[in-house]
Amino acid sequence: MELYTFHRLVLNFLSLGAKNIQFVFIASAAIGVLLWVSMFVLQGFGLFAMAKRQGLEKRWLAFVPFANILYMGKIAGECKIFGKKVKNIGVIAMIAQIVATLATLVFLAAETYLYLKVGMPQVDAMGFPYWTGLTGFDGVVSSVYDYGYYFLSIVQLICGILIYIIMAEICKVYAYKAHFILSFLALFVPISRFVIVFAIRNNEPFDYEEMLRKRQNFYAQHNPYNNPYNNPYNNPYNNPYNNPYNNPYNNPYGYHGNGQQPQQNQQQPQQPKPPEDPFEEFASSKKQDGGAEKNTNDVDEFFS
Repeated sequence: MELYTFHRLVLNFLSLGAKNIQFVFIASAAIGVLLWVSMFVLQGFGLFAMAKRQGLEKRWLAFVPFANILYMGKIAGECKIFGKKVKNIGVIAMIAQIVATLATLVFLAAETYLYLKVGMPQVDAMGFPYWTGLTGFDGVVSSVYDYGYYFLSIVQLICGILIYIIMAEICKVYAYKAHFILSFLALFVPISRFVIVFAIRNNEPFDYEEMLRKRQNFYAQHNPYNNPYNNPYNNPYNNPYNNPYNNPYNNPYGYHGNGQQPQQNQQQPQQPKPPEDPFEEFASSKKQDGGAEKNTNDVDEFFS
C-alpha cells in the first residue's frame, strides 16, 4: 500500500515535462520500490528496539511484510475502539492491509498496462489521470482502473484508521507528550509512520493509562466541589442560598412542617420570637390596660 504511495509521488514529480512517459513510469516504480524498502527497514529497526524493551519474543517479525503490522499491534497492547478494548487489533489491521495490498496490485497492474500500452493520460482538476476513447480490452482495463480507484480508496481508509489506532497507542507509550500530533501525522501522511517509529524507538516506555488513573484520583481528592460537605452549594447547612425551612433545626414550624416525625425524648426546637412591629403605636387594635380592654382610636391619639 505504501509502495504505491512512493511510486505515485515519484511519478508525479518525474512526469512534469517528460516526453517518454513509459521510461518515466518504469523509473518511478523502481525508485518507489527503493524508497519503500529503505523506510520499511527503518521501521523494522524501530519495532525491534521497542519489542526488545518490552521483552517480546520473535522480534524478527518486525522485518516481515504484513507480519510487522501484527507485531505492531502486539507492541501497542490493548487498543480502544469506540470506548471498547480490542486485544487482537493487530490481526484485524494485518488482514485489512493484505486486502488493501491486493487491491493496490490490481490497480497498479491496470495503471501499468495503460501507461505502457496506451500512453500519456489526461489529468482532471483533482490531478487524477484518466484515459478516454478506449475500446475492447483497453476499455475494460480502463474501467477496472477507474472503479478500482474508488474501491482502493475505501480499503486504504479502513486500513489507515486501524494503523492509526495502533500508532496512537504506541505513541502514548513512547512519546506521550506529543502522541496527538504524531498519531494524526501518521493518519494523514501514512508514509511518515516509518520515520516516527524509528525516531521514538529509544524513548523510555510510559504507562499512559496509569497516569490517567492517578490524575483522576488526584482531581477527585483535591477538588472541593466533589465533597458535599466542602461545597457550600451542596451542603444545606452552609448554603447561603438554601431555603432555611429545608433545615429542620431552623424551621420555625417544627418537624411536622417538614413532614418529619420527632424522635422520642428529643427536645423540640424553641420557637423564635416574632419581630417587633415598629408601627405598633399607630396600629388600630384593642389594647390591654391592667387586664382591662379599652378601645383606642388612632386619629384621636395622633392629634391629641
